[in-house]
Amino acid sequence: MQKNKIHTKMIALLLAIIICITTAGCSTTKELPLNEITGALPSEMAEDEKNEHTNSNTGMGRYLEKEVFVYENQSVIDIQKLADGQLVLFDSILGNYVFDEKQEHYELEEMSWLKEQATSGYVMAAAISKDGSIALSYHVSPKTDEGQAQNTDNEQGTFQWNIQCFLVTPDGIKIPIDIDISETEQYIEDFCFTETGRLFASTRGNKVYEINTEDGSVKTALTLEENPMYIEYCPNDILLCAGWDAVYLYDLKNESFVEDEVLLDFIKENYTRIEDYGERRYNLYLFGGEPNIIYLAGEKGLYRHVIGGSSVEQVIDGSLTSLADPSHKIQSAVFLENQEFMVVFSDHKVIKFTYDASVPTVPNDRLVVYSLEENNTIRQAITTYQAKNPQMQVTYKIGMEEDGVTREDALKKLNTELLDGSGPDVLVLDKMPIDSYIEKGILMDISGVAEEMNGENGLISNLINPFYREEHLYMMPAEFQIPLIAGKHQGLENVTNYEEIADLIESVREQNPEGDLIGKCSENGIMKTFFMICEPSWKKENGSLNEAYIKEFLQQTKRIYDAQMNGVPQSRKEWYDTMSEYWPEEYGTEYENNRYFNSIKNGDYAQKQIQLICGTNWYIADYAGLWSTLRIKGLEDTQIKRMDGQSKNVYYPITLVGINASTQNYEKTALFLQTLMSKEVQELVHYGYPVNQMAFDSKLVPDMELVQEDGAFSWVGSVDEDGNSFDWVVYWPDDVQIQLLRDLVKQSDTPYLQDVILEETVCREGAKYLNGSQDLDAAAKAIMDSAAIYMAE
Repeated sequence: MQKNKIHTKMIALLLAIIICITTAGCSTTKELPLNEITGALPSEMAEDEKNEHTNSNTGMGRYLEKEVFVYENQSVIDIQKLADGQLVLFDSILGNYVFDEKQEHYELEEMSWLKEQATSGYVMAAAISKDGSIALSYHVSPKTDEGQAQNTDNEQGTFQWNIQCFLVTPDGIKIPIDIDISETEQYIEDFCFTETGRLFASTRGNKVYEINTEDGSVKTALTLEENPMYIEYCPNDILLCAGWDAVYLYDLKNESFVEDEVLLDFIKENYTRIEDYGERRYNLYLFGGEPNIIYLAGEKGLYRHVIGGSSVEQVIDGSLTSLADPSHKIQSAVFLENQEFMVVFSDHKVIKFTYDASVPTVPNDRLVVYSLEENNTIRQAITTYQAKNPQMQVTYKIGMEEDGVTREDALKKLNTELLDGSGPDVLVLDKMPIDSYIEKGILMDISGVAEEMNGENGLISNLINPFYREEHLYMMPAEFQIPLIAGKHQGLENVTNYEEIADLIESVREQNPEGDLIGKCSENGIMKTFFMICEPSWKKENGSLNEAYIKEFLQQTKRIYDAQMNGVPQSRKEWYDTMSEYWPEEYGTEYENNRYFNSIKNGDYAQKQIQLICGTNWYIADYAGLWSTLRIKGLEDTQIKRMDGQSKNVYYPITLVGINASTQNYEKTALFLQTLMSKEVQELVHYGYPVNQMAFDSKLVPDMELVQEDGAFSWVGSVDEDGNSFDWVVYWPDDVQIQLLRDLVKQSDTPYLQDVILEETVCREGAKYLNGSQDLDAAAKAIMDSAAIYMAE
């Protein structure tokens, strides 16, 4: 079985890595002389040819896409244009898919030797050459007993793979590759053939090897400053090595590196870096085209760059294609004849991009969608809507996209546009003043839109009904999360309110004088963990705050804070502080404000670094991981239940959408909301479970290709703050566990609508109470006074 390796970026791992900076012994750096560039982009056609299709207002011509193939397996692939003109996609489980481009038809050429290999392991890396030869790195499954695979002793449990590498000729002859993978290099990351058939391989170390295709012997070709995630060949004998922080261009003829600051600056400015999300899923893929030309495919589109040139030009606008779709990443891409391109995506789709001079360069009709922060579920909906409505251009505006723009700045600008009638058509209302917008008539009643979504696109009614106000519906969520609490301590099954949560945590501290209880090590972090199960009860029907409830929240939170902090190890505090410093630098948001801060911490609990899980569950793999902790020695008696606080049956709705009452495009805007709520998009939501009933049901059915007979379907690897690795197996939930999740969703009827200003006030004043610098009455009064001013505005 091919494992789903979940890669978690942890600061401890980054701190533990020592980057070895070396250079190839005989290499120098120089500028690459440019040869004549052959071929021109369709967008560079003669003006008189373009003008045949243009009018005075709109330019004509852009790339359109077509899905030409969906491959079956979650497998390592490579795509290659063979010397005889055939286009071949290599599937490391089934064989070669051979395309007939004119007929847009494919046939599968099975390989008996590949089927034999697939019975005992899987292919980690592969490449196919112009003559049809295939290079493979094959990992034989580890022979470990069940206990070791589950890491029941909570010790380091890294799997030991038996790695075999070989080259298979077009007539099926196997040539073993004599490569010694060191412990630091771990395994082959990628293979690459040149046009003339030279074969190169990169490892998890920083070396690239050349492999003799006659006898399988290996020699070091070059040494980099970091390990390349993938390697590609660019015509004119350039080997492209895509690293995490840099792209290395190596001139194979002159055995020297080629400088290209323009290329590096473009990547840094537009993508920050190239990222590998596991199983050959990249945010940016670079590949060769004509001699001396590199193409870059990513969410922003497809770009062309002449090596050593002064610019990077856009060929395809990503916002008008599935390149911008966040539900998939790029696995591979190839340049075809007639300036066409083929891209292989991680969701098994193969898309062909062809230039059409008869369509407008920019669609004539326009729809504007707005959110304060970037939202990948919205991007997914835009991509789907755009593909089905090519005459429309959906513009996505993000209020806080630019550095330094605060929430207040973005809202001030948005409110000005809304009041003068120039605002966006669709509003994503997360962290916005929703009540104010409803009172001022900014939001349209969308009850009719919701009522039309029945049948296949029916929504989970108990998650939508609480949003109705006097039979009017001004917004609805696209996804949701469920707060859960889990642990192996007696009494947890009887916890039904916030005071009892505080009782439980104090009891756990009594039983464990030292250790991290809940994984949060600051006043704000602990308050933010429990806002969602308490805040829905704070507001009265008239909109004012219930001071007694706020006082109770502060009192019980202080009990939790004292229990957690009086005994938490200094190392855990330092780790928490390090994450607080690292997160803004890496992701641009505060650690305690990021979307994942309150997600359930299965890994910490599985490694017994925390005693209780208090957080939200929002996707099935995490739910499965939570139940799988019961298979770990010492955690067999773990209990899992809904986390209730001052409020009961709470759910956290995410991606709240509404329509601007001033929109001039109601029908098209309503269609966008229906697209967002459709099963097609809902199956790919990013921050929670779908609110579409059929999409939600589909999440509870496993992909049987990935599930073994014993229920195992993924392997989780993580690293703690000390650099120790930990591996454990995740099992698909059984019928009882799945039914429990269904019941939790069905019972949910109290939405937590985050009030950012209120929470900031409670954190500011509540922190002083928790750390003893302010008494309870003073903290409550300060909160009430600030809230009164805020609500009056």
